[in-house]
Amino acid sequence: MVASVLVVAFAIAVSLAVAVLFVGDSSFTGVEKLEVKKAKLIYVNDTLTVELIVENTGTKEAFIEHVYIDGVEPDYVIDINPVKPGETTRITMSLVYKNYISVKPIIVKIMTSTGNYYTTTFP
Repeated sequence: MVASVLVVAFAIAVSLAVAVLFVGDSSFTGVEKLEVKKAKLIYVNDTLTVELIVENTGTKEAFIEHVYIDGVEPDYVIDINPVKPGETTRITMSLVYKNYISVKPIIVKIMTSTGNYYTTTFP
Protein backbone atom coordinates (compact mmCIF):
# COMPACT_ATOMS: atom_id res chain seq x y z
CA MET A 1 0.00 0.00 0.00
CA VAL A 2 2.71 2.50 1.03
CA ALA A 3 4.86 1.42 -1.91
CA SER A 4 1.99 2.10 -4.32
CA VAL A 5 1.51 5.60 -2.93
CA LEU A 6 5.23 6.28 -3.25
CA VAL A 7 5.32 5.03 -6.84
CA VAL A 8 2.33 7.23 -7.78
CA ALA A 9 3.87 10.29 -6.05
CA PHE A 10 7.18 9.69 -7.83
CA ALA A 11 5.41 9.36 -11.21
CA ILE A 12 3.55 12.65 -10.64
CA ALA A 13 6.77 14.43 -9.63
CA VAL A 14 8.61 13.17 -12.72
CA SER A 15 5.66 14.18 -14.95
CA LEU A 16 5.69 17.72 -13.56
CA ALA A 17 9.46 17.99 -13.96
CA VAL A 18 9.25 16.88 -17.59
CA ALA A 19 6.37 19.29 -18.27
CA VAL A 20 8.35 22.24 -16.85
CA LEU A 21 11.39 21.20 -18.88
CA PHE A 22 9.42 21.14 -22.14
CA VAL A 23 7.35 24.25 -21.46
CA GLY A 24 10.44 26.41 -20.76
CA ASP A 25 9.87 30.17 -20.39
CA SER A 26 6.14 30.14 -20.95
CA SER A 27 3.47 31.70 -18.81
CA PHE A 28 3.73 28.65 -16.53
CA THR A 29 7.32 29.34 -15.49
CA GLY A 30 7.92 32.94 -16.65
CA VAL A 31 8.36 35.98 -14.45
CA GLU A 32 7.14 39.50 -15.11
CA LYS A 33 9.33 42.37 -13.91
CA LEU A 34 8.51 45.98 -14.69
CA GLU A 35 11.06 48.77 -14.33
CA VAL A 36 10.35 52.47 -14.70
CA LYS A 37 13.07 53.73 -17.02
CA LYS A 38 11.95 57.35 -17.24
CA ALA A 39 9.42 59.49 -15.38
CA LYS A 40 8.17 62.99 -16.04
CA LEU A 41 5.87 65.19 -13.91
CA ILE A 42 3.96 68.19 -15.19
CA TYR A 43 1.76 70.28 -12.88
CA VAL A 44 -0.54 72.86 -14.49
CA ASN A 45 -3.84 74.34 -13.23
CA ASP A 46 -4.31 71.86 -10.35
CA THR A 47 -3.74 68.89 -12.68
CA LEU A 48 -0.79 66.57 -12.19
CA THR A 49 0.24 64.69 -15.33
CA VAL A 50 2.66 61.80 -15.02
CA GLU A 51 4.38 60.15 -17.95
CA LEU A 52 6.25 56.89 -17.43
CA ILE A 53 8.40 54.78 -19.73
CA VAL A 54 8.15 51.23 -18.39
CA GLU A 55 10.21 48.22 -19.49
CA ASN A 56 9.45 44.57 -18.89
CA THR A 57 12.78 43.00 -17.97
CA GLY A 58 11.17 39.68 -17.07
CA THR A 59 10.48 36.59 -19.17
CA LYS A 60 6.67 36.78 -19.16
CA GLU A 61 4.26 39.29 -20.70
CA ALA A 62 2.94 41.78 -18.13
CA PHE A 63 -0.65 43.00 -18.18
CA ILE A 64 -1.03 46.34 -16.39
CA GLU A 65 -4.37 46.49 -14.58
CA HIS A 66 -4.18 49.66 -12.46
CA VAL A 67 -1.92 52.63 -11.92
CA TYR A 68 -2.02 54.77 -8.76
CA ILE A 69 -0.61 58.23 -8.02
CA ASP A 70 -0.13 58.64 -4.26
CA GLY A 71 -2.65 55.83 -3.70
CA VAL A 72 -5.35 57.32 -5.96
CA GLU A 73 -6.39 56.03 -9.38
CA PRO A 74 -5.88 58.79 -11.97
CA ASP A 75 -8.82 60.47 -13.67
CA TYR A 76 -7.32 59.80 -17.08
CA VAL A 77 -4.91 57.06 -18.20
CA ILE A 78 -3.77 56.25 -21.73
CA ASP A 79 -1.56 53.60 -23.25
CA ILE A 80 -1.96 50.74 -20.83
CA ASN A 81 -1.08 47.81 -23.06
CA PRO A 82 0.43 44.42 -22.35
CA VAL A 83 4.21 44.70 -22.17
CA LYS A 84 6.13 41.82 -23.74
CA PRO A 85 9.52 40.76 -22.36
CA GLY A 86 12.23 43.18 -23.45
CA GLU A 87 9.76 45.81 -24.65
CA THR A 88 8.84 49.21 -23.27
CA THR A 89 5.56 51.11 -23.10
CA ARG A 90 4.60 54.69 -22.35
CA ILE A 91 1.93 55.33 -19.72
CA THR A 92 0.46 58.83 -19.45
CA MET A 93 -1.97 59.67 -16.66
CA SER A 94 -3.58 62.77 -15.20
CA LEU A 95 -5.12 63.54 -11.83
CA VAL A 96 -6.68 66.65 -10.35
CA TYR A 97 -4.25 67.31 -7.53
CA LYS A 98 -4.88 70.50 -5.62
CA ASN A 99 -2.17 71.88 -3.34
CA TYR A 100 0.63 69.94 -4.99
CA ILE A 101 4.01 70.76 -3.44
CA SER A 102 6.91 70.18 -5.82
CA VAL A 103 9.34 69.15 -3.07
CA LYS A 104 7.04 66.37 -1.84
CA PRO A 105 7.84 62.98 -3.42
CA ILE A 106 5.14 61.43 -5.60
CA ILE A 107 4.64 57.67 -5.34
CA VAL A 108 3.40 55.88 -8.46
CA LYS A 109 2.35 52.23 -8.21
CA ILE A 110 1.69 49.94 -11.15
CA MET A 111 -0.41 46.83 -10.48
CA THR A 112 -0.37 43.91 -12.93
CA SER A 113 -2.93 41.20 -13.53
CA THR A 114 -0.89 38.83 -11.34
CA GLY A 115 -1.34 41.21 -8.37
CA ASN A 116 2.28 42.36 -8.34
CA TYR A 117 3.00 46.00 -7.52
CA TYR A 118 5.88 47.97 -9.03
CA THR A 119 6.53 51.26 -7.25
CA THR A 120 8.55 54.31 -8.18
CA THR A 121 9.03 57.53 -6.24
CA PHE A 122 9.98 60.86 -7.75
CA PRO A 123 11.21 63.59 -8.12
